[in-house]
Amino acid sequence: MATGRLSPSQAILRGTFIVGTIDAIDALVFFGLRGSTPIRIFQSIASGALGRAAYRDGLPAAALGVLIHYFVAFGIVTMTIDQLYFNDPDGTRVQLSANGYQG
Repeated sequence: MATGRLSPSQAILRGTFIVGTIDAIDALVFFGLRGSTPIRIFQSIASGALGRAAYRDGLPAAALGVLIHYFVAFGIVTMTIDQLYFNDPDGTRVQLSANGYQG
């Protein structure tokens, strides 16, 4: 495995997958323990765009919910990567921040 810094686009793609997946698993476990189904969870996300029709549209609405979920994760990761790569090119602020968490 190659070592070194990821390009911004690689970091965004990997970060989107990781953040979106972990958040989806969290939602599936949290709401699943309260009786909700995975399709219903993602229909709820799609209801932001489709309204109540999301709950009648079945699997296509749930698929739209998954796409919206990952699109939001993409936006969050993109903004974070922008700050890390372009507003702190030498990584000093990130390193100083990380050092603050050491005991």
